Amino acid sequence: MATRDNLIATYNANPTLQSQYTQQQYLDLFDFGLPTVAPTPTPTPTPTPGVPGIINQNINQYQGGGGDGITMAGGIGDFGNLDPSTKKTMQVEVSDGKGGVMIKEVDTYLDKGGMRKTFDNKNPVNLGADIKPMAISLFESMFGKKTDSEFLPEGKILGPLNNPNYTDLSFFGKIKADASRQKELRQLQKELELQEQLKKQIAAEQEAARAAQYGATNYGIGSDGQQSFDSGQGFGINATTGGPVSNRTGRGRTDYNDGGRVYLYNRLK
Repeated sequence: MATRDNLIATYNANPTLQSQYTQQQYLDLFDFGLPTVAPTPTPTPTPTPGVPGIINQNINQYQGGGGDGITMAGGIGDFGNLDPSTKKTMQVEVSDGKGGVMIKEVDTYLDKGGMRKTFDNKNPVNLGADIKPMAISLFESMFGKKTDSEFLPEGKILGPLNNPNYTDLSFFGKIKADASRQKELRQLQKELELQEQLKKQIAAEQEAARAAQYGATNYGIGSDGQQSFDSGQGFGINATTGGPVSNRTGRGRTDYNDGGRVYLYNRLK
């Protein structure tokens, strides 16, 4: 099992890791947080008679959501610790549940610590280190088989260490390959955003052209298959018959034959 000192040495010797993570973020991937200092023990106070116990005292009213007290005012997400104003859409690689990889679009937000997380508090970019208890690791190494499912669950966000595409690569090869892939995924997101902007721009230009020719209010396509005009008086005009259109579908009163004029003769059916 890797020790904190070994991980720090590995990080300091690898520019690729340094470009992707801070040292603390890298250590956090292996559940090595900041070293803690043992607090000075305090004497146990003498119990005061008559003080009620905590059983059935509804102490949950003093606890923050998410189980760790890291909620924020107006926060969203499963733990209420994400800032909705920092939303950013990302493309990530996830398990397909069958031993393969697929790309998935996820919305991410910054938490109180400045880390970008998904709505369910997952890291969109992670090392993919599935930490197991020592006993399980020993069992698997001795008997050559896994104790869990053959494949990662569908939708699990992948990292360099658990991505099936990097199985045959060395540790540093996996890190390098994933760094390159993350760059491609960021470029993909930019292209998708650009396509969405172009769609909106084209739609706006089409609406502007329609409004310039047919009027501000869109009364839709008439029964003749043509775009109806805006009369400027609260109703549309059929492009073929000149009859009034009383709704915005273009299929209301589409001409004088259907409610616009009183006839002095019998119409042929």
